[in-house]
Amino acid sequence: MNFEKKPTVRRAALGASLAIAAAGVLVAPPASAAGETLVVVGTPQAGSAFTVNAGALAPGSYKVILTMSDLGTDKTNVAEAGSCTTAQTVAAPTTTLSCTLTENTAAAYYAKLLDGSDAILKSVAVAVKGTTPALTAPIATDAAATATDKVTLTRLDGVVWTVNGTAVDFAGAATKEVLVGATGLAAVKATPAAGYSLPAGAQDTWNFKFSTGASPLTTVVAPTPTASDQPGTAQDTVTVTKTAGITWTVNGAPVTFSGTNTTASVYVTTGKDATVVATSDAGYAFAGNLAAQSFTVKLTDVKAEPASTRLSGASRMDTAVEVSKKYWTTATTVYVANGWRYADALAAGPAAAKDDAPLLLVQEDGVPTSVLDEIKRLKPARIHIVGGTSVVSSGVEATLNAVAPVTRLAGGTRYATAAAVAGKWADGSAPVVYLALGENFPDALSGGSGAAGEDGALLLSTKTTMTQPTMDALKRLKPKKVVLVGGTDVLADAVRLEVKDAVGVDAARYAGADRYATSAAVALGAGTAVPADKVMFLATGLNFPDALAGVPAADKIGAPLFLSQPSCMPASVKSVVDKNLTGLTSTVRLGSEGVLGNFPLTAVCA
Repeated sequence: MNFEKKPTVRRAALGASLAIAAAGVLVAPPASAAGETLVVVGTPQAGSAFTVNAGALAPGSYKVILTMSDLGTDKTNVAEAGSCTTAQTVAAPTTTLSCTLTENTAAAYYAKLLDGSDAILKSVAVAVKGTTPALTAPIATDAAATATDKVTLTRLDGVVWTVNGTAVDFAGAATKEVLVGATGLAAVKATPAAGYSLPAGAQDTWNFKFSTGASPLTTVVAPTPTASDQPGTAQDTVTVTKTAGITWTVNGAPVTFSGTNTTASVYVTTGKDATVVATSDAGYAFAGNLAAQSFTVKLTDVKAEPASTRLSGASRMDTAVEVSKKYWTTATTVYVANGWRYADALAAGPAAAKDDAPLLLVQEDGVPTSVLDEIKRLKPARIHIVGGTSVVSSGVEATLNAVAPVTRLAGGTRYATAAAVAGKWADGSAPVVYLALGENFPDALSGGSGAAGEDGALLLSTKTTMTQPTMDALKRLKPKKVVLVGGTDVLADAVRLEVKDAVGVDAARYAGADRYATSAAVALGAGTAVPADKVMFLATGLNFPDALAGVPAADKIGAPLFLSQPSCMPASVKSVVDKNLTGLTSTVRLGSEGVLGNFPLTAVCA
C-alpha cells in the first residue's frame, strides 16, 4: 500500500463502507453457492508479490483483488500490482486460478474473489508483514548529574521504543530525549509495531548506566573471548581475560579466575555457539555508557576428521614389521607366529602385550628377510614361537635361534596352544580371561585386544564346550573376571555355565550383531575406549594378520583397536568413536589401502 500515491481513495472507500454498514446495508460477502476456495500462500511481505489461489471454480470469469476491509460493498482494489485484478476466464470445471498480488505497505487486508458480475464470492484476511529499516542506535549522555542524564532516540515508522518499560511518545518529532532519573540505569528496547519485523539479526535492546555522583564512570574495554574448538564437543573451551571492572559469564555461568591467573578457560559441551557476556562493575561502563557487552563465540559439534597414519608393507609380514618399527626401538622379547594360519596365533597378541613385545609373522618354513632384519634390529634377549613345528617349522626355529634363544609355546591343538601361551601368567595371576571361539578369527581378534587392555589372557573354546586344556588353564589362572566374546550363536550359554562351575565366576558377555559390533562392545567393556584416547587403531575385519600385529602395538600406547569394513566405518564402531573417543586426534590404519581404504570416519557403511 502506498499512502503517498492514493490516500484519498482509500480513506473515502473505507468511510463510505462504514456509513453503509451503519445504515443497515449488507456488509458481509455473499455465501458461495458453488463452494469456491480462496487460499493465501505463505506469509506476504510488503513490497513483494505473494500468491493467492482460487479453487473449485466453475467455468466463468473471475477477479482476485486486495481491499482494506471485509465489508461486502468494499471492492476497491488497493494492491500496487495484481495478475488477476482484471477479469480472468476459467473454461474448465473445478479449475484453480493462481494469482499474484503486490502490496507495499504492512497492514491488515482482505483478499477477495469476485465473479464476472463483481459479486464477492470469498473473502480471506491477509496480514502483510513489513520490515523496518536498520535501527539508529540510542545515544546515552552521562551528565554526571542524575537530573540531566538522558537517552536520545530516533523515531522510525514501525518501531515502538521503551525506556525502563515506559513507551516513548515522539509527538511527531524526529528524535526524543528521555531523562533517565536517579537510578543511573536505562533499559532501552525497540519493539516492532503490529505488521512489522526488525531486520534479521538486528540489535533490539540496550542497557546503559550513568554516574550517580560527581565522578564520571571509568570506561573499560572487554578483550574479545577466544575459543578452542576441538573435535566433537566435550573438549571445546572459551577463554576470557581477567580485566579490572569486568565480570564475565559464559552461557549464564559466572567465570572465576584461579589464584594469580590472568585468563580462565571454560568448557562448553553443548555443541552450540557460546554466549559470553562482559558486565561492567560499579563505577565502570563500556564505550557509549553500555552496562554490558555480549559476544557470540562460534563452536561446532562436528567431529573433525582425525589425522590418519597408515602402517603397511608389501605383504602381511612386512606390515607387521612396519608396526614393530613404529612402536619399538628395542625389545627384550619378540613373539613370532605363522602369518597364514590364524589358529595358534590368536592367543599371542595379549601375551606379547604383557611382555611389551612386538608380534612378527613368518611363513611355515621360512623367515622373510625383512622379518629377520627387524628381529636383529630389536636385539631381543629371547624369542617366543607360538605353535608347533607343523605351523612354524624346526628350520625357522633354527634361523631364529641364531639371533636369540627361542622358546616354543605350543600344544597338540589350537586350544592347547592358547593354554600354553597363557602359561606366561603365573598361577592365579591373570586378572581377567577372555574366551573366544577357536574355529574362526574375528571375535578372537577383538577378544585379544580387550584381554591385552585388561592385562589378561585369551583362551579358546568350541561353541558348546571348553576343551580340557582350556578348562585346566582357566582353573590354574583363577581369574576374577571372565569374558565370553560373541553372542550365544558363537559361544553357547553352556560355556558360561562351565566357567561358573570351574572358577565360580559369572562370565560377562561382550557381543554385538556382527563382528564389528562385537569389536565395539569389547572396546567399551574392556575400557580401552575412553574420552582421553588420542589414537585408535583400525584393522580389517575380513582377515586376521594385521589385527594380530596391531594388538600389542595398540596396547603399548593405550589405544583401542576396532575392526572395520574395508571401505567404510561400521555404524556400531562409529557410534562408540563419536560418543566415547572425544579426545581422538589420530587414526592408525593397519594394512595397505587395498585392505583398508582411506575413507573418512564419516563414511558410515549402509
